Amino acid sequence: MMMDFVDGRVIESAQTASSLSATQAGEISQELVDTLARLHAVDPAAAGLDQLGKPAGYLQRQVKRWGEQWQITKTRELPEIETLHAWLETAITKVPESLPTSIVHGDYRIDNVILGRDKSEIVSVLDWEMSTLGDPISDLAISLVYWSQATDTLRKKIPVAEDVTSGLGFWSRQQVLDRYVSQTGLDISHLDECVALACFKLAVIMESIHHRNLSGQQLGAAAGAQSTMGEATVALTELGLAVTRQGAIEALNN
Repeated sequence: MMMDFVDGRVIESAQTASSLSATQAGEISQELVDTLARLHAVDPAAAGLDQLGKPAGYLQRQVKRWGEQWQITKTRELPEIETLHAWLETAITKVPESLPTSIVHGDYRIDNVILGRDKSEIVSVLDWEMSTLGDPISDLAISLVYWSQATDTLRKKIPVAEDVTSGLGFWSRQQVLDRYVSQTGLDISHLDECVALACFKLAVIMESIHHRNLSGQQLGAAAGAQSTMGEATVALTELGLAVTRQGAIEALNN
């Protein structure tokens, strides 16, 4: 795989985002959604990526994989996450297997793209480590969980792209959802299941970082953030359970 330097900007913090005008924030919001829609419209076979993954049973495998990862990395008993996992095990089996599949990025958010130096255009998408073939709505779901709004409470306890899209001009989650549907025409009847799964997945990832911090093995910016990562696991679990009761957008807006 070849890697090249891409010139541009990364909006990785609320401070960086604060330099944007309301117009620019709106343009970037639309570009983020439209780029995801274009990714999901790519024919994997035509792009030579038909061996990237096995789309059949993708959601079921995700529930199983992250459930197993929780058992490996948990640092304490957390009955609420077990409840969320049990709900997912049942709910995902009811999602039709005939739904469309696509390339899935797996970690699509504002600080994982490079914008043009002087434009709101995305010139590169970064961090493809979790990319595969699967359900495109799972990508939309994790993007909605990462999205932030000024009135959020639980989202503020998740130390990833904190408040980056909370400023003036950035779209609401509902606007993100509406634009994605208008651009793709995809069935989002299982959005709640996918958002609950995204919360569960990210809760397990935060717990994995918390586990490595406690053992002194975590490297990088997250090193030493034991309490923050531990709190994030709980907050994401609460978000996921709220989704099961209230629906995706209403729960995420808590």
